[in-house]
Amino acid sequence: MRTTGRRCLLAAVVAAVTCGRITGSHAADLLADDDEPSVTLPRSPYVRTVLGELSALILQAGWYWGHIQPSTEDLPFTGSTWEEKLSYRDLVFDDDKFVTGGIGHPLAGTVYYQIARGNGFGAGASFIATFISSVAWQYLGEWNTKPATNDIIVTPAAGWVLGEASFRLGRFFAAGEPGVVNCVGAVVFSPVASLNESRVCRGRPNDPPFDRWGFSRRVWHRLDFETGAGRDAIAHDLTETEAVLGAGARIVANAGYRQPGDGGLPAWPGQWTSIGGRWFLAGGSVHGSSFHADSLLVGRYLRRYDDRVAATLEPDGQGLLVGLGSTFDYDTRLLAPAWDRVASVGFAGPVLEADARRGVFALRARLAAVYAFAQVASLAYAEAAPRFADVFIKSELQLRGYYYGQGPVSYATVEGEIGELRLTLDGRAASYWSFNGDDTNQGRIQNNFALHDTRVYLRAIATLQPFGGPIRLAAEADEDIRDSTIPGTAFHSDEQRLLGTVILAL
Repeated sequence: MRTTGRRCLLAAVVAAVTCGRITGSHAADLLADDDEPSVTLPRSPYVRTVLGELSALILQAGWYWGHIQPSTEDLPFTGSTWEEKLSYRDLVFDDDKFVTGGIGHPLAGTVYYQIARGNGFGAGASFIATFISSVAWQYLGEWNTKPATNDIIVTPAAGWVLGEASFRLGRFFAAGEPGVVNCVGAVVFSPVASLNESRVCRGRPNDPPFDRWGFSRRVWHRLDFETGAGRDAIAHDLTETEAVLGAGARIVANAGYRQPGDGGLPAWPGQWTSIGGRWFLAGGSVHGSSFHADSLLVGRYLRRYDDRVAATLEPDGQGLLVGLGSTFDYDTRLLAPAWDRVASVGFAGPVLEADARRGVFALRARLAAVYAFAQVASLAYAEAAPRFADVFIKSELQLRGYYYGQGPVSYATVEGEIGELRLTLDGRAASYWSFNGDDTNQGRIQNNFALHDTRVYLRAIATLQPFGGPIRLAAEADEDIRDSTIPGTAFHSDEQRLLGTVILAL
């Protein structure tokens, strides 16, 4: 059946419609609204955006055609070939390298998204521009291959999450006091918008107030940089010392977030975002990594906060966000049978975030769930591969060791704070089932077995912030549980990690 890829494509189109707030049919409605971060609207934003997207596609094509090797599976450039492509009968899951689909296409989507966003368009219109560019690449840039359903889905869906999160971070730096840090941050994370206006790089003052680091107090933020070391044990038979490096940012651009007042406020696309990653190193090489980004689609923020007691303190009260959000996750780990790699993009799902404060006591909780499309390395197949040496199976599984899957991903965080002490419990669980149709060589498959994988990541962290300064000392205990099954083979891995880290919190 060739309906699987079309259903996935439909999900991407639905996400395009719901991704942003487009309030009317007039072209001007596609531009950013008043609640968007400050971007000076350039002259001819539509022309600039089209030219920017074309430039990105041309550069991508130059790299692609400069590195591609001729193949017997290349499609000829003929009328009948294009008729098949345009009928959507040729939509398939490709068998590219894992990093191409898991990293390359999300980054391409981020570029497409940032071009439109940085030229003054809102989140919805920027998603549509990303989707159009993704389709154009599949049909024009890679005209010698069948259009890849997975790339048409992942490029705009991941591009929206990564593009919006990085854009909001860049505009946060751009709103700060003129200086090197804010200039570099603005240019790195929102380059197109910075080309149109980069006040912090030209020394022109922004509106105060600023904190002691020169960041704007008008936008709630948490920036963390960490380094440390610990011991890691996998299935109790392999223990090693690892170093850890990490960085992350959470930006909330809603003007009422944790601010004095009572009532409800609309929460628009991208007003809640986070982005960050961790890398684990041993023996001079990377042994694992985790990367996460999320962006709010739409929601409602309810709050009841008292007046501030002091300018440097958050007010007493409580707040609740109810909304829909999107996510992107990329996790890798060096295990005994093979590298474990999972890249997943969550289209849309419920988000609940609650916080309450009373003096030095604070409690925060966040729950989220999405339905995700994923590339999953099958650890069970890595062990059972010799059994299938003479059997034609899913192309990407046989060639690369991964499969395309779908399933729910859930997130939960509970954080308690007593003065300078903070305790955090954090978890993520995912369950993926394979797509069993629309393979690039579907007609040749001899054993089209199904695959199933689960991943559970748990963390408990105790953090001490001496004297209220920017340095935090953290002790952390992690447990990562991996299960992978195919008919006749099951794989289980239980990994524990103890870490001590030093965190610079700004």
